[in-house]
Amino acid sequence: MSYLTNPYRYTVSQHYSTDFTSHGDWSANTTHLNIVNNRLEWELTTTGMDEFINLDLSALNISDTEWCLRYEFEFTTLNPNDDDNLMCNIGMYSNNSPSGAYPNGDWLRYGTYVNAGFANILSGGAGCSGSASCEQKVDVGNDPFSLSTSTGTTFYIETKRVSATQLEQRVYTNSDYSTGQVGTTMTNSLITSAFDDTQFLTIHLFNQGSVYSGGYTGFINQLDFYNKSSVPF
Repeated sequence: MSYLTNPYRYTVSQHYSTDFTSHGDWSANTTHLNIVNNRLEWELTTTGMDEFINLDLSALNISDTEWCLRYEFEFTTLNPNDDDNLMCNIGMYSNNSPSGAYPNGDWLRYGTYVNAGFANILSGGAGCSGSASCEQKVDVGNDPFSLSTSTGTTFYIETKRVSATQLEQRVYTNSDYSTGQVGTTMTNSLITSAFDDTQFLTIHLFNQGSVYSGGYTGFINQLDFYNKSSVPF
């Protein structure tokens, strides 16, 4: 693997960047997660979904105290509905083959959930084995996203680990990641230094129930991960 070859490259020793013009070193496309049209497209439209696509960033020696994940995010469809826990989780995992709502291993992630409403969840799990009891989460309804969020609008999502015991989450409408903040800042101070094995950058789709009214879809574009020495605080 070359760390200096576009378009999937480590631009400095502690930074990964991609514009999805190629698969790069990401795992293969799945049925509902596909790198096409120079972007990573996802769709939560089918009952019984459990799919992921990921990238091994172990070469960066991921920090257990400071990192930052940024990416462009857009909803292409978002149906007001009574669907059951359609989860789109994006973050860092220890498991290279996650499955279920609470995958085995460690994870730190931001998720959008639809379940007769809209939940924005910033969460972490340490040493999980499929049980909800391992999850440490902040669960906010309709902030920054809700079922009335405009489709076709590009948002800029930033998830940061700012210390061994704190995650932060912000959403912007501007690509500078400093102006046009949507909603409030989410902060999760429930994690601990035990959340220390998260080398796989992962997009994980899971449906805990049934799809009644069409679900929702979207895509991720320009994505950047900054490890400790290059975190843009």
